[in-house]
Amino acid sequence: MLKPLQLQTTRLRLRPATALDLESLQQEWPDAGLPRWRVQARGAGLWVIARADSKQDIGCVGSRPSAMSPLLCEDGDEPFEPLLWLHSEHRGQGYAQEAVKAVLWHAQRATRGRCFVAVCDVPNIAGDRWLRRLGFVPGYEADGGRWRVRHYRMPSLSAP
Repeated sequence: MLKPLQLQTTRLRLRPATALDLESLQQEWPDAGLPRWRVQARGAGLWVIARADSKQDIGCVGSRPSAMSPLLCEDGDEPFEPLLWLHSEHRGQGYAQEAVKAVLWHAQRATRGRCFVAVCDVPNIAGDRWLRRLGFVPGYEADGGRWRVRHYRMPSLSAP
């Protein structure tokens, strides 16, 4: 039996989420729709994040097919979007960027150039800066209900 793929960064270990992980995360993060994350294929899936020097889980990160921003993808490529959640005491330390880059890099390699997209409310300046630091570039803005939203695309990724 093959051991499930784990991703490693300088400070983090990421392992594929199990059904037990999803149950636990769903209780902590009920609005995320995590039951839909049961697939770990085609570069998509949910990963549990732990610090490399600890076995304690600090959050989760993933990528999944998205209905957002199809105009930003070439040749009708199915866009994927990232998802991230960290326990509050682990925010603001760069773990989010490190984990998202690792998962998107893995997904892009697994799918040979998958199109990645993201959306951020225009007034969310911190979110805009974070997406740009990850390598996302703004594509267009559209009405999004309460706020206008900016759609982003990641043109390519370098190794984390």
